[in-house]
Amino acid sequence: MEQNDKARILVAGSGPAGLIAALGFAEAGFAVTLAGPEVTSSDGRTTALMNPSLKVLERFGVLDELRPHAAPLKVMR
Repeated sequence: MEQNDKARILVAGSGPAGLIAALGFAEAGFAVTLAGPEVTSSDGRTTALMNPSLKVLERFGVLDELRPHAAPLKVMR
């Protein structure tokens, strides 16, 4: 897409919602800055993405790169 030179986007938050928002704005041609804490695996949290979110990631062309680091959701407690 064409670069939009009139607007710059700051996405505050490096969790799943912030990352997907940053990808969407970048795909739309905006200059994006993502600000948030670095994500580490030591915090023990799990992120579950439902099918609509997976479709968005696939549309942005990043889902195949993420698949080796993911596991299917079997039980949600």
